[in-house]
Amino acid sequence: MKSSKILSAITISSFVFLAACGDDSESSGTATEISSENYCFEDFGINDEATWEQNKYNSTYVKQSICKSAVSFLGNFVKGVSCVSVKNSEFKKRLNITLSENGKEKNIWADIQGCQFKLGTETDYYSIITDGGIFTLDPCLCKTSDGKTYYREISLIDEDEESSSSSSSKKTSSSSKNSAKSSDSKSKSSSSESKQKSSSSKAEEKTASIEFVKIGDKEWTVKNLDVEVEGSFCYNKKTENCKKYGRMYTWATAMDIESKYNSTKFGNVTMHQGLCPEGSHLPSHEEWTELSEAIQSNSSYMQYFNNQLGGAYDYNGYFRDENYESLFWSSTEYDVSNTYHNFEFAWSWSFRQNGSIGTDNGHKITGAYIRCVKDYEIKTEVSSSSEAPKSSSSLYVHEEDDFVQIGEQIWSKENLNVEIEGSRCYNDEPENCEKYGRMYTWAQAMDIKSDYNKKELGEITMPHQGICPEGMHLPSYDEWNELEKNIQNQDTYLAYFNNQLGGAYDYYGYYRDEGYESLFWSSSEYNVTNPYYDFEYAWSWSFRKNNSIGTDNGHKITGAYVRCLKNQ
Repeated sequence: MKSSKILSAITISSFVFLAACGDDSESSGTATEISSENYCFEDFGINDEATWEQNKYNSTYVKQSICKSAVSFLGNFVKGVSCVSVKNSEFKKRLNITLSENGKEKNIWADIQGCQFKLGTETDYYSIITDGGIFTLDPCLCKTSDGKTYYREISLIDEDEESSSSSSSKKTSSSSKNSAKSSDSKSKSSSSESKQKSSSSKAEEKTASIEFVKIGDKEWTVKNLDVEVEGSFCYNKKTENCKKYGRMYTWATAMDIESKYNSTKFGNVTMHQGLCPEGSHLPSHEEWTELSEAIQSNSSYMQYFNNQLGGAYDYNGYFRDENYESLFWSSTEYDVSNTYHNFEFAWSWSFRQNGSIGTDNGHKITGAYIRCVKDYEIKTEVSSSSEAPKSSSSLYVHEEDDFVQIGEQIWSKENLNVEIEGSRCYNDEPENCEKYGRMYTWAQAMDIKSDYNKKELGEITMPHQGICPEGMHLPSYDEWNELEKNIQNQDTYLAYFNNQLGGAYDYYGYYRDEGYESLFWSSSEYNVTNPYYDFEYAWSWSFRKNNSIGTDNGHKITGAYVRCLKNQ
């Protein structure tokens, strides 16, 4: 009778669940202050026979409560949302939540800290969840005692889930032994105190059989690393796939450092050996960028990087993209400047069957492959300037016919197509640069250090040339605003701005809206007055196929186009 009561309690509506989340005056206070068992039994079907434990991921009560809280919260903004499942992530870092919105699957997660949790996402419901705040678990489900947090233990997990959870727990326990690795291997890291070396000795066993190819001034391995270390695995967990594709590693495993750095900052490194054999190192983001540019100049080199299309292991807990791409780690972290995510990301690169190359700031718990670069002599360049060296755009000459006068302003008629390091073509296809021009981050468009994609540059002397040719400048917010007013008075001028609808490169890491709009940078920053984001934004303008014009405070790492305005 008791178990049926519990089962029926779990199917109660989200409204009832939220009513028990501390808002009800009868339920305020800690779990130890609850005056009657009836409260917890009536709302959750639990009494003192249900014990407490410290493993928050084993509590079905907690999972159900989080799922229903998410549905209730999102229901204020989106209709037809329901909860499908809540599962542990592979690395026990969060709970992955699968939702259904009118039959369409959506994915978010929950980070649990003590008796509170925060919803998170990178794609679905991003604008809603980013400002969603923090939720508190009901005191019937979570309590703090003697400085420790305890969660209601529950035995309603089905056998398959329990088995999977148990297996995952064993993996976590096993992987925690990584910190006990011997330190006899050498590291070239500038943060060597946190190394957990032991696996390099295994890598050295295979050094003799590793083949390199010279591309530009660097030598790269031509096959994915297949060195078995604790925490590495094969695609689909099949041993034969390690022989076929090499082994997959999380970022910390690839770096050969403690697993805690999958969620915390490790710091800048130079020629960091990681799991690579002695005399070689895990490539940095800059080295991968250099390789990508070399391949764009000579596509024959692509054969060395899409020769083992072993896909990836998604941080959401599934294998993906076999025979389509291979995902590779760099040694460079990526700071999303967010309290909850912070240094959970690192730069990764993908090489695909169709010959395209992609880069992304991937979750460090993603499973990706390793390529190594032979060590070389570093040539240092000292500069006291706060700005990056000027681009080659000063050599780019416009003809008089390339401009149009609109009101008192004189604008370039086409998107800038000046190749600089880090700029990109839509879908990574060079022909799209000819068609649409090139895409740049805000710092690239401004021709300043990339640091300013994440911090305030401050007031600038106008006009600010940026990447524009001599005698021209990157338009400010006010200048774009003036253009919009002039176009509203004479819409024939729109033809000069929606003539190359090259879309944008979203800061999430995908191309979007080709044929629908073109997104352009202004030189004006935007302060969102939020301590977590601060000056990560700048004003951008979009011109669309339907002749509408929009403006937004876009992430500075977004890829957008450049139009230039003549100085007056």
